[in-house]
Amino acid sequence: MAQTIFGTQGTVSEAQWAELMSLSTQKYVRDSIALPTMLPNTSAPTSLRFPPFKSVGAGVLVKEDTNVTINTPSGAVVGRWYLLVLRRTWGLSPTATLTWIATTSSAATPPTAFPAGRQVIPGVTDDEPVGWYQHRAGGSPAVWVSLSALADGVVNDRAALWDGAEQGFTHARVLRAADVESQWTLGMSEFFIWNPATSKWEPRGTDTITMHMSIIGLQAPVGGGVIIRPVDFFGDIFEVPPMVTMTPITTVPQNMSCGAMNITTSGFDLMFYRTSNTDTNVRVMVTGIPKRS
Repeated sequence: MAQTIFGTQGTVSEAQWAELMSLSTQKYVRDSIALPTMLPNTSAPTSLRFPPFKSVGAGVLVKEDTNVTINTPSGAVVGRWYLLVLRRTWGLSPTATLTWIATTSSAATPPTAFPAGRQVIPGVTDDEPVGWYQHRAGGSPAVWVSLSALADGVVNDRAALWDGAEQGFTHARVLRAADVESQWTLGMSEFFIWNPATSKWEPRGTDTITMHMSIIGLQAPVGGGVIIRPVDFFGDIFEVPPMVTMTPITTVPQNMSCGAMNITTSGFDLMFYRTSNTDTNVRVMVTGIPKRS
């Protein structure tokens, strides 16, 4: 059996539910980045072939045990962007199909919002974004921008403006400051160009990831002074130490300072000074080049 769908009424066994829940930390979760093979092996393919994958969306797990091939958009316009989605439908005969949604954009970069034709009605019809595809012809290579959301929190949202409330990004590395948990949110974008010479998608340029965190309840010692707290990223995720910036949320900035020390590819030490021990919230932004291995 090439495709398995469970998570709809009357289809869930104990083993299937366990497998489904092992992935479902957010609305959409895939087990790998979606990078298709061009068919034929040219700049302007007629179809895209995806390797086997597993994907959870809105509580329904779809497993493809064999390669899945989809034709490029019918009547595709050269230079136009198209959104590929995995469309789930519920009912007595549930389905999960790769479907193209056209846009009107022919810009150099993907649209900054999902097209109006995307269906977002879990329990009826719901479209999981898989990737942006820009159709090309002649010697210009086709472009693919992956939108796969992985369980480790990496999602390519710069090009698509994911709705964080819809996706439910609650996973993150945690920093404890004054016994209050704060969490990273992360955005990542990968632009890929098909290289017929190597039969592979290759990164176009150097993209970056940016992570944001609001640290709640930092406290200096009683009477004022300095504290230092270690902060972890999602792991050892950067090629080189990233840029770290911080902004204290306060009406008396003259009474405090904060900064990053000992920055590495996996974290840094946060230094915070205030003339009193009043609770202080600090916003942190980290930008750097991700590891590709």
